[in-house]
Amino acid sequence: MGVVSWAAVAIFVTAYVFIATEKFSRVTVALGGASLMLAIGATDAEHAFFPRTPASTGTSSSCCWG
Repeated sequence: MGVVSWAAVAIFVTAYVFIATEKFSRVTVALGGASLMLAIGATDAEHAFFPRTPASTGTSSSCCWG
């Protein structure tokens, strides 16, 4: 795993701990984690804001993550 992958795991675990301990609002933690993921390049804006749907992937599955 590369540096970006380890950073993404660290962000996820940190966000999970903050949500579990209720130190901050879940919305604040989720938006902060998502912002950090975009900032480190773990994902791009297209994948973060536009989910893959069966219509856009050409599949007939009812699942949005096919």
